[in-house]
Amino acid sequence: MISLLFDLGTHWKMVGLLIFFSLPAPMLCAQNLLPGQSRHFDQTGGLIMEIPLAAKEDMGSLFVSDEWQDGTIELSNGTVIDEYPFKYEIVKDHFELKTAKGVKILPGGWVKKFSWWEAGINKERRFVAGDSFFQNNIPFVGFFEMLYEGQAALALRFQGEEVKPNYVPQFNVGSVDKKYMKKELFYLVEDQSAFPISKKNKQNLTYFKENAPKMADYIKSNRLKFNRQDDVVRIIEYYDLLISSSN
Repeated sequence: MISLLFDLGTHWKMVGLLIFFSLPAPMLCAQNLLPGQSRHFDQTGGLIMEIPLAAKEDMGSLFVSDEWQDGTIELSNGTVIDEYPFKYEIVKDHFELKTAKGVKILPGGWVKKFSWWEAGINKERRFVAGDSFFQNNIPFVGFFEMLYEGQAALALRFQGEEVKPNYVPQFNVGSVDKKYMKKELFYLVEDQSAFPISKKNKQNLTYFKENAPKMADYIKSNRLKFNRQDDVVRIIEYYDLLISSSN
């Protein structure tokens, strides 16, 4: 039934979500749990098989990571999927699940958060749904990677920027396919509001309010830049320390 709703287009996305949340309990959770045990999505076979196979498109794909990840996807109702390798596609806002029947598509709007362990940097990469954060009272679409979390947090948002086709009709060379380039944007998150971080120091100092002079001194004395991820983490970590100590 969910497969049929997908074929009807994105207009029916919320209808499919409501039907999904009303599915019988045996499909959604483990039974006979002992006290203290968590509910894992260990009976997903029926649900996952209802999700449609990936359709071939000419626009290409733009993933947060090109590698299949063995991690955890938590749906909006708290149900967990942890048995299928997955990728998150930025432009289409969906997850691709690698199953024995082929690649299945899970809408991003169904997901609350996801994560995986990144061996290259020896840490967990954690992503949360963009609708948790607001800019001018408007929630975001897609996901934020949480780089630092406290009263002030640093979030990284991946965005697809369209690249113009390079087809030259006079010589019949190049490609007419629509393609996207991955763009990374840092955000300062405070009280669920997300503020885009510029590469220029002065534009960001206003976010720090009464702590702006201290922040300016800290950034200058440590020669930090807003266009380097490690530096931005240090900047937001110090700002979080200032506001936490003042409470």
